[in-house]
Amino acid sequence: MTILYTPQYYGLVERKNRTLVDMINVILLNAKLPNNLRSEVFLTTCHIHNIVSSKKLDVSPYEV
Repeated sequence: MTILYTPQYYGLVERKNRTLVDMINVILLNAKLPNNLRSEVFLTTCHIHNIVSSKKLDVSPYEV
């Protein structure tokens, strides 16, 4: 756990944001979806990212 507004926290947030943006772009390109569906794809990728198990915990956030 990190304290808010520290450089370590910003790195974690930047990595998660980059992961979500990459996932959104891959889904939009592979499914040949228009850009106006970007918000729906964003919600989907957030849901997927939250369900996928964590390497540190070996469980999903829903199981914690």
